[in-house]
Amino acid sequence: PALTNLLDELNIKYKKSLGGAKKYLKINQVTIYLYSLEKHDNIRGIEVGLVAGDEIAYSNIEAFNVIMGRLRCKKGSLKARFTSSPNGFNWVYDLINTKKASMVRGKTSDNIFLPKAYYDQLVELYGGLNTPLAKQELGGEFINLTSGSVYHAFDRTKHVKKLQINPLLPVYVGLDFNIENMRFTYIQDDKGTLKILKEVILKESNSNTFDAAIHILSDLQGFNIKIIPDSTGKSRKTSAESGKTDHQILKDYGLNVLETQNPRIKDRQNTVNSLLIKSKLEIDESCVDTIKEFETLKHSDEEGKVSHLAVGVGYVAWKLYPLKPIQKPSQSIDNPFLKMR
Repeated sequence: PALTNLLDELNIKYKKSLGGAKKYLKINQVTIYLYSLEKHDNIRGIEVGLVAGDEIAYSNIEAFNVIMGRLRCKKGSLKARFTSSPNGFNWVYDLINTKKASMVRGKTSDNIFLPKAYYDQLVELYGGLNTPLAKQELGGEFINLTSGSVYHAFDRTKHVKKLQINPLLPVYVGLDFNIENMRFTYIQDDKGTLKILKEVILKESNSNTFDAAIHILSDLQGFNIKIIPDSTGKSRKTSAESGKTDHQILKDYGLNVLETQNPRIKDRQNTVNSLLIKSKLEIDESCVDTIKEFETLKHSDEEGKVSHLAVGVGYVAWKLYPLKPIQKPSQSIDNPFLKMR
């Protein structure tokens, strides 16, 4: 929408096709293809003369290689330009450090179009200007976030405690659906602090959503239970033989499923790190696997295979304390470049 809104504001005529796997805009003789880096295989088969992308450091080098392989249309400049926050010393840093790519570093504060209130909220979100996350996200610096640790703000000495469940508070269940054994966490929101009270790992290799529902109801009798699951469960059937979606199975057991859209991976991770920085997230000492994920998970890991507990925590954190209150300025901002046309 941002691109089409800008074209409308500039009174530039265009044709669009935004349905299906191949999305594009046509402006005169120019075709602009729109693809997600997460589904880079869809890019194969086209030829382009210019590439522009966002948050390239949070994709993988395989996606980058596919994109660069399509940069072969001689009618264009054969250049690729990307904007991104750094992501530790990953492959993007290696490209720049080995002179295979050039870089222009800009700070968030350099952007004259961002309202001061927006910038101030970002500073608060990242715990001030001197935290590693702020230096990366606001300063554009390559920071060693514990060798690429996802939850770099986690500190066992600060965040791991002996916790007690409060029978008067709701219990949120962070649930990331898994085709193998089911894993989930019980969390309470105690006056603005999320407390991870228990982790559950159903050891049976063929455990499924039915087993999870039965276990939750048995474990939390008498509690106000609120399930915050992976939103793909609205259509996904990890318990395929039932013919029902994962969400429907939970609802059939009388469980309260809070429907939500999955945030971007980066947003979910930053939400958790923000809570950790502010000491608004605590983990009971019994949650050994959750603690291990918080301490060891790296951006290079295939998150879906190794971090179901941490991802489930992230769904709860995002639902209760999302980063959404920070509003970007509208398209109607007074932009001197628009006046030059």
